[in-house]
Amino acid sequence: MTTEEFIRQHENDDVATLALKAPRGGEVDVAFALRQVAGRQRARKKLPRWAATEGILYPPPLSMEQCSSEATAAYKAALVARCQPQRMVDLTGGFGVDFSYLARGASEAVYVERQETLCQLALHNLPLLGLGHAEVVCADATDYLTTMPPVDLIYIDPARRDDRGGRTFAIEDCTPNILAWRDTLLEKAPTVLVKLSPM
Repeated sequence: MTTEEFIRQHENDDVATLALKAPRGGEVDVAFALRQVAGRQRARKKLPRWAATEGILYPPPLSMEQCSSEATAAYKAALVARCQPQRMVDLTGGFGVDFSYLARGASEAVYVERQETLCQLALHNLPLLGLGHAEVVCADATDYLTTMPPVDLIYIDPARRDDRGGRTFAIEDCTPNILAWRDTLLEKAPTVLVKLSPM
């Protein structure tokens, strides 16, 4: 049995039970398969369009937990639709849900993410979602910001966790600190959309 066959066969099973019963030492990459089963199950409610798209690969649980729902991503895209951005950059791409909606009408769309694993998922998933024109850049947001050309829209979702994984509450404690980068952000784009959770 291949890993993909295992995922299809068990896509509706309880992941905790499956983890205990999954065969070890065979052709199946059990850790990857369990992540995909869990991701698909969560995506059915949170990301129904993604869940219905054949071949989508899912990230580790924390990235699935932190990503936007399709409903909120569509809302953000509606907020910026009136400025009709043709060139946009998402400086904190994550799993790419917000990017997939914000980039729809843009002729140039750049996804920036510092985690190599998420960049590899974006390279795989974005073409499946009709975003073959998207450019994926593995870089730190502030490093990319300082060298990027001006665009119509910058989207940024600062990480609200510290180096130890604990939650942060002050804006200046987020990564990147958008207060420190405010002037540069506004120099690079006339429209900057920042996602901040309640603090």
